[in-house]
Amino acid sequence: MTGGYAGHCDWRLPQIDELHAIADCSLGNPCIDQSAFGPTNASSIYWSDTSNADFPDGAWFVVFRDGNVSGNFKYSRCQVRAVRDGL
Repeated sequence: MTGGYAGHCDWRLPQIDELHAIADCSLGNPCIDQSAFGPTNASSIYWSDTSNADFPDGAWFVVFRDGNVSGNFKYSRCQVRAVRDGL
């Protein structure tokens, strides 16, 4: 198979619990281990794949400046951090 990124074509957006689980504010700002997860813009918000059940036009995101979870309109411009299952 060709194409994809880093030789893989099974990338996806993480669910909100997965994305929030990598936030670690004991590391300072940004609240993420950049040696494990790469460069992270602390002032940007990062989308999850989790829609807001009470607001269908919204989805949940994480701000790695402070590790907070919040929601926004799905059409808002935000960063993404793709993940894949397994090794």
